[in-house]
Amino acid sequence: SDNVTAQLAASASGPNIEDRLNLEKIKGALGQLTEEQSNVIIFRFINDLTPMEIALILNKSEGAIRLIQHRAIIHLKQILNQQENKNGS
Repeated sequence: SDNVTAQLAASASGPNIEDRLNLEKIKGALGQLTEEQSNVIIFRFINDLTPMEIALILNKSEGAIRLIQHRAIIHLKQILNQQENKNGS
């Protein structure tokens, strides 16, 4: 999880408060995914790797990586929507 924090912090584009708050929300949501899902999301969107590159790293097929990514994004959206509904935003 500390690695996730470091990766997200390194990818933050600036000190904008709103960006930092969004980053915190995403970081928290990533922590609720399976380890496999969060790894794929980090490799794909923070490290900017292709599904094929991720497949080689995780020793899975490219199709499996795409499926994990798809499910992870759906799960992230659900988590973030629940957070917004709780906060009344």
